[in-house]
Amino acid sequence: MIDPRALLLPVVFGVSLAATAPSLAQLAVSGAVEDDLGQPAAFANVVLVRAVDTGFVAGAVTDSDGAFAIAAEGEPDSYRLRVSSIGYADLYTQPFTLAASEPYAIGSLTLGDAAVDLETATVTAERALFERRIDRTIVNVAGWTQAGAPTPVFATAIGQTALEVLERSPGVIVDRVGGGVSMLAKD
Repeated sequence: MIDPRALLLPVVFGVSLAATAPSLAQLAVSGAVEDDLGQPAAFANVVLVRAVDTGFVAGAVTDSDGAFAIAAEGEPDSYRLRVSSIGYADLYTQPFTLAASEPYAIGSLTLGDAAVDLETATVTAERALFERRIDRTIVNVAGWTQAGAPTPVFATAIGQTALEVLERSPGVIVDRVGGGVSMLAKD
């Protein structure tokens, strides 16, 4: 048979544990987020954090009108909001106190622009000197004498005729007497 006093010990322990546990309250905060031009910041992240250690409590995403509402369970305490969105600087509100079952309306929050000035980028490309196609080989001579471009043998092509350029091309034989041009022994 079980001693009734043995059953009393777990009941007393459970009641004392429940009495010392912190009571969680329903916390609520709402507001709106806009950009620096006064337009609603749709789909921005709004996170409720503890003011002491910025620990996460709850979060929400603004709707298409920039409005948000966060409901969470927690202790009445001091909290902050962290608002973030792509293209904007993160915003931390000043600490505010949330009390049990008292919704807090923070009003409108304005995100600042996080524009970063980039340095000028110059993109350059060069054509391959030789392009092989199924039925022909193309020798690209144009553009090889621009500033900053490499200076291969074809840089001397300025002021020369096309026949003189072909004479310098590998695998090309120019017969000035007969007037013929052959490439790799093909007429």
